[in-house]
Amino acid sequence: MLGFADLAAREAQRKVQPTFRRVIRNTLKFLATGTLSLLIAACYGVAMLWNMKRVTAVSPAGTGIEGLSVTLRIAGQPPSTEFTDDRGIVDFTFRGSFAGATIDVKDLDGPANGGTFQEATVVLDDSPDTIVAMKDE
Repeated sequence: MLGFADLAAREAQRKVQPTFRRVIRNTLKFLATGTLSLLIAACYGVAMLWNMKRVTAVSPAGTGIEGLSVTLRIAGQPPSTEFTDDRGIVDFTFRGSFAGATIDVKDLDGPANGGTFQEATVVLDDSPDTIVAMKDE
């Protein structure tokens, strides 16, 4: 026959085991969900916002100028050069802010496409559109 001390010890042991199991189970759940989140972030990356900047080059008359070279310069990135379309528009996309970046607009085709224009350099902000008023040479 078991004495009172033995019964009390067994009862205490029964109470400790479920608590211990619960602590282990909760710890494993925490590690599993944290590891899974890290794994998903590592495989698929963290979503970043793509920003778009529309640059419109206009003549002194207010019409778009086709064929201008527009070079975007962002610190730490290689320069990106595009040419304006028939409406004088060029679009750039970038993961990050355009604030502080510069664009250099050059007329490479001379008198074709509306005349000869002076080069222009503009410092950009975070607004989605920038209008560059070109001056005649």
